[in-house]
Amino acid sequence: RIEHNVGTEHSLRQATRLASMVLGEQRRHRTLRRQAATDPLTGAGNRSALRQRLDTAGGKVTVALVDLDDFKQVNDTYGHDTGDEVLRVVAERLMGTVREGDLVARFGGDEFAVVFAEGTTVEGATPSVERILAAVAEPVHCERGIVSVSASAGLASGLADEVVQLADAALYEVKHAKRLPSTRRSAATR
Repeated sequence: RIEHNVGTEHSLRQATRLASMVLGEQRRHRTLRRQAATDPLTGAGNRSALRQRLDTAGGKVTVALVDLDDFKQVNDTYGHDTGDEVLRVVAERLMGTVREGDLVARFGGDEFAVVFAEGTTVEGATPSVERILAAVAEPVHCERGIVSVSASAGLASGLADEVVQLADAALYEVKHAKRLPSTRRSAATR
C-alpha cells in the first residue's frame, strides 16, 4: 500500500513521463525501420527490403521481375509527374494482387520484384504473375488522362544469391520475344 503524498505523486509523474518517452522512442525506431525498407514514391518495398527478404530465405526462393513495357513513352508523352502517378498505381495494384506472405519491391525505375512466400514454386506463382500482368494492363486514370501500360515478367526459382539473375534472364527472354513479330509472350520462367 502506497501512502499518497507529494513525493509519490512526483515519482508517478516521472515514471509516466519516462514510460511515454520510451514508447515514443520505440515508435520512432519502428517508423525509421519501415522507412528504410520502403520506396518513398510507391510505398512498395525497396531494394533493401528485397535483399533482406532474400538473405533470410531458407532454400529455394521464387521471384518474378515485372517490367513496364515502353514506360519511357509515358514520361515523354505525359510528363514525369504522371509517370510517377502511374508507378504509384501499378505498385498499389501489385501489392493488392499478391498474397499476404509475398513481398513487392521496387527494383528500380519501372521494374518491380515480387518475392513469393516461402515454399512457392514457379508453377504455384504462375497464376499470380498472370493476375499481376492483367492488373497492370488495366487503364490508369490520371490527372492528365487515361494512361495504358503493359508489363512483362520473368519468373524464376533458385537459391537466394542467384534467383534475381535467373528472373532477369527470363524477363530478357520475354522482352526479346515481344520484339519478334510472330511472338507475343508476356511471361517466361526459368
